[in-house]
Amino acid sequence: MGIETDDWFFVHPTRFLRPVYPSRPTIAWKRLLLIPEVQNWEGLPGVRTLAPTELEQIGRRVFRETRSAPVFSHDEPDANGTLKVEYLLSAIAVRLRAGGSESIVGVLGRPGTTGRLVFGELRRGEYQVLWDSPLFNALRLQLGFEDVDGDATKEIVIQSAYGLNGDASMLAIFDVKGRELTRQLYCEFDPLWGYDATGLTCSIVGYAHTLTDPVEGHRDVLVRERDADGGVNVHRYAIRNRRYVDIEKTPQR
Repeated sequence: MGIETDDWFFVHPTRFLRPVYPSRPTIAWKRLLLIPEVQNWEGLPGVRTLAPTELEQIGRRVFRETRSAPVFSHDEPDANGTLKVEYLLSAIAVRLRAGGSESIVGVLGRPGTTGRLVFGELRRGEYQVLWDSPLFNALRLQLGFEDVDGDATKEIVIQSAYGLNGDASMLAIFDVKGRELTRQLYCEFDPLWGYDATGLTCSIVGYAHTLTDPVEGHRDVLVRERDADGGVNVHRYAIRNRRYVDIEKTPQR
């Protein structure tokens, strides 16, 4: 199987492809057409909408310089056997620190599947990529910015749905240097994704996440989780040595 663009050609043995469902073929298309697009992330307060010329420059650098996100291609092709797949970068400009430089935060990947954060800056009108994140589940993805550690710089907060019916959620928080503050020792993910923990965001998983009000600048995370016996507990995660850890469990009636 091969995929070709103007800049590269990718060859992948079909024997390593797995079907999503046993009753369906691994792939049903003859030609896969990737459609890269760049757009503003709409609906976020306190951010700046990027101009078309800025989006074009940012997209060109991101598609060329960052690690890609997976492309899931199990949809039905058209009558000619061609499957068109949208490959999207949604980005915004935001100041994460008062008086600081303007950051460009983007999410790369096919919407609703698996994505990664891409972080950069516009310096004298030129966009520079600074880091990209491990992969995360992007189903019903929400993006926000909160100062969780009291350093007067907002962190990047992402939350997405998880589970067979999307009834659970995953929470991940990154600082401006790309450190995963919520990285857990155990990485929960769907084995069908085909990845291991080295390339994944190890999020805090539960049924509801709440950031507490700041105490000495720090904000804890309250998470509703189910235990092995089916009971519901509220876990408190606090920052210890630049990482959120579970410090308290309270049974919920």
